[in-house]
Amino acid sequence: MYVDVDRGYVIGDGTETLTVDTTFHVPAGTIDADGTLVTVPTSPSSELNTFTGTVTRGTGHYLGAAGTVTGGGPITFDPDGVPHPDLTFTITLS
Repeated sequence: MYVDVDRGYVIGDGTETLTVDTTFHVPAGTIDADGTLVTVPTSPSSELNTFTGTVTRGTGHYLGAAGTVTGGGPITFDPDGVPHPDLTFTITLS
């Protein structure tokens, strides 16, 4: 998954809300979605991410795709700052 951040903001508790363009590389093509990514710190070494978005285009088998994307999950960071994501996304095509 490739994420391009357009704009965002952080509120007092460290929660970050970003408007993002996301590309999902799936078998037989790609699916692009614009959406909102919310990141909430859950400890000094972890965060919870939630994504909701709209499918904007597709390539290959998904040419002309439309629909929605939802999902997310936790990301933990080791002492060196290396992320270990456990993310799941559901792409619903219409």
